[in-house]
Amino acid sequence: MATNNPQIPVRGAMRNVDGNEIWDMYLNEVKEDDKQIADAWKEGSDGILTFIGLFSTIVAAFIIEFYKRLSPDSGNQTVALLGQISQQLANFPNGTYSITANQPPPSSSSMIWAIAVWLISLVSSLASALIAILLQEWARRYVEVQIRPGDPNHRARVRSFLFLGTKIYKMRLIAQMAISLLHLSVFLFFAGLVIVFHTINKNVAIAVEVAVGVLGVAYIALSILPCFDVRCPYRTPMSYFLWYPTHAILSFAVVCLRWLVVLLHGCLAEPSWDEPLTLTQRILFRWLYSHEEAVKTDWRYIMDGLGKVIINSAINAQASKACSQYTKR
Repeated sequence: MATNNPQIPVRGAMRNVDGNEIWDMYLNEVKEDDKQIADAWKEGSDGILTFIGLFSTIVAAFIIEFYKRLSPDSGNQTVALLGQISQQLANFPNGTYSITANQPPPSSSSMIWAIAVWLISLVSSLASALIAILLQEWARRYVEVQIRPGDPNHRARVRSFLFLGTKIYKMRLIAQMAISLLHLSVFLFFAGLVIVFHTINKNVAIAVEVAVGVLGVAYIALSILPCFDVRCPYRTPMSYFLWYPTHAILSFAVVCLRWLVVLLHGCLAEPSWDEPLTLTQRILFRWLYSHEEAVKTDWRYIMDGLGKVIINSAINAQASKACSQYTKR
């Protein structure tokens, strides 16, 4: 009995294929995509782990060194106590005898804050390393589980099932979280440096503050630039988080500006149905229309997110470029 196999185009020609061949073609198409996804997770994790290995060593060294200043030195206390006893014995024949215990100087609150900030930085970096290790394990399992079934149909279903899970549970967001924690730990370390050097030397503290301030301003600028121009290749993990409040603030500002324009229109342009629009009315109407479009654009950006807006902007830019070239012809 003949079976009606579907016909699909293969290299420009239509031919019959069976069910397994269709699934094999599907698996071959998505194999490279899955490899790129898994490699991206692994390579990003390798870079994070390498940096954290060096960074954690530096932070731990600072914590150990400055923590010693918070703990009283038993050797110094012994020497001070022996000196006090000898002084008291020397004054004993004169009839004067007093016992005054030398209390260790109180720990500086700035030093305590610096060590606390460094400890938070160390914990954040270790948490980032843990997430990176988990990402490597998840990437390995993502690839291994797909190849266990022998039937191409089952392998394709398993692949689709796992890929849908990565979308639902935001695997890319977890990867961004690891990098964000690493960046946070670096800036916390810098903050601890500024605090601790204020207790040691003011001039050195000012120099460190200037260096950290310049780095912080540059980081903030790189984080905010993609929020205003999605073509900007410079972005940080904070760009994805700053995207939403930035456009929410812009939308609120445009609404306030639109209210001012409406108020200005009511004061300067009297409505008249018999006479044509004046130049002032046309300008104000044009402003109102542009403000309404800006509000719609900002809300669409908030709903779509940075990643989707980049793709849509690229597609629309390509389409508009093609239309302009067609009209020139």
